[in-house]
Amino acid sequence: MYRYNPAVQKTFELIKSGKIGEIYSINAEMSTYHPKEYKRWLTNFGGGIMYILGCHLIDLIVYIMGKPDKITTFLKHTNLDGVDFADNNLAVLEYQKALARVFVSSVEVNGFGRRQFMVSGSKGTVNICPIERPLTMTYSDTHIADATYEDRKIFIPFEDNTATGRYDEMMKDFYAYIKGTKENPFTYEHEYALQEVLSEIIGGVKIYSKNID
Repeated sequence: MYRYNPAVQKTFELIKSGKIGEIYSINAEMSTYHPKEYKRWLTNFGGGIMYILGCHLIDLIVYIMGKPDKITTFLKHTNLDGVDFADNNLAVLEYQKALARVFVSSVEVNGFGRRQFMVSGSKGTVNICPIERPLTMTYSDTHIADATYEDRKIFIPFEDNTATGRYDEMMKDFYAYIKGTKENPFTYEHEYALQEVLSEIIGGVKIYSKNID
């Protein structure tokens, strides 16, 4: 979902250029406050909201960091509106020196406004919050953040396509991949690793096929 988000693409660029340095932390959140009918539909999937929304964030983390050394998951059931499923979830992915946190919830009031993808390393931090509508990205490095207890950052401007055409560039590239004029940066190996990590986080992929109406 977010692979072709302009700010996510810029984050990949900053990482590859070395401007972030060695990555120590990734914080990813993708929550909302779902109506009862949608939550009933989510009971069809093992892992609930982590399966539906968390997968998009896990995709980016695995693309940047690879498979983690250890995964710890907290899948909580609030039973809000009388619907019982994993609707308040946290996963912690451990690497040799880094921690990645994925939080997704169906019960966070104005959760959409706090959707975030932040990467922090030895040289700098990039923070996308909100991830879309409006797309907002800040960047800071050791020169910009020259005061320990003050918020020092710059805003990176984008043409915000997240409201009207966030999948347009993805479909153009998909066409190019099929035609063989462009190489897909998301390899089969990445896709398989993503599914392995997601499956471990949610305790195995399960589709129950109930509450479809």
